[in-house]
Amino acid sequence: MKKIVFAALIAMFATSCGREKEQQITLLTVSNDSLQVVLAARDSVLNEALFALSDISSTLSDIKRQESIVVSKSELGKSDEAQVKEDLEILAERLSDQRKAIATLKKNTALLKKANINIAGLEKLMNELRTQIDERDATIKAMLGNIDDLNNQIIKLNTELSDANKTSQMLSNVVSDQESELNKAYVAVGPTKELLDRGILIKKGLGNKTLAVNPNLDKSQMTIIDIRETSVIDLSGKNAEIIGSFPVGSYTFVSGQTRNSITKLRITDADTFWENSRVLVITFKE
Repeated sequence: MKKIVFAALIAMFATSCGREKEQQITLLTVSNDSLQVVLAARDSVLNEALFALSDISSTLSDIKRQESIVVSKSELGKSDEAQVKEDLEILAERLSDQRKAIATLKKNTALLKKANINIAGLEKLMNELRTQIDERDATIKAMLGNIDDLNNQIIKLNTELSDANKTSQMLSNVVSDQESELNKAYVAVGPTKELLDRGILIKKGLGNKTLAVNPNLDKSQMTIIDIRETSVIDLSGKNAEIIGSFPVGSYTFVSGQTRNSITKLRITDADTFWENSRVLVITFKE
């Protein structure tokens, strides 16, 4: 009887040990599977991070190269300001995309950090790339600012130039008016009686026999000429006579075909002819 009880106890003990061993094996298997999942997730995140970092670094290098090309074009004058500004704005947009990529990468790598995986080197690389983005962004903003400043300076210079041109035109008009005034002369030609009736001539002297130009004459009744452009005055009469002080030798009368007829007054020395008076009155007999 005792042997039977002892055998039963041994059987029960063996069964209990076997179950505990199976449980331990099961737990180890589950733990191993979980570890494999964690390792796979880590490798996936790391691969994505490394790929993203490589892409960001490559893009930054390309942006820097494009930035140099834009600067070179601008300095050599091969591109207008609008095109340079457009190129810089495109680069700024690409930098913004890379900044977003860094932010996404940082969010993904936080999972690794939460799993107590050392990512110090990865974080350092991300910080360096973020610094490069900030530097490129600052450079592009400065260049855009320089273009805006240059445009403002050009607008200001154009305004000043326009004002200067207006002032110059005003001065030119004033000078032209003054020159026209300085070279203006008044001419009246006609029979003596007509010129007396119009008040252009008066009689004076002993017996009122001497003809003279009326000092109070209305010049609006006379023809205005430019002495720089007028060297011949047409006449139609006989015995033409100039009233006033005009130096002999500075002009000649051109005779017509009939006796004592005069057809023209030709001014041969304008400076001398007009030096005493700018009012020329010529009388003749019809």
